[in-house]
Amino acid sequence: MWKQPRILESPYRPYYQIHIIGPKSMDQDEWREIEIEFQLQLFGPFMPLLHVYQSCITYSVYFRIAPLWSRITDVWIRGRDFLASNDILQAVTWEPTVSGLSLLFCTYKPT
Repeated sequence: MWKQPRILESPYRPYYQIHIIGPKSMDQDEWREIEIEFQLQLFGPFMPLLHVYQSCITYSVYFRIAPLWSRITDVWIRGRDFLASNDILQAVTWEPTVSGLSLLFCTYKPT
């Protein structure tokens, strides 16, 4: 998983691929570094379809908040030891919604 704040990603299971979205300002050298570092094969860039963008932003945000929040169905509960806690817990429901596109999209396939 990429820890670069400018990158969003999501697995694409039917074809064992990873969708990766980055800003238009990323140049070919930055994409090449990702390709080499993670041994991936680049297909793209393209403008992402809305559902792919939605998938990438959702997966990336969920992945990044997972150390602090645990997901149970559609509810996020703060902390990891919520099952053993007798305290009142903080919980939220949240689903990101995408309404516009301003990023370029690249599909990577592990080599």
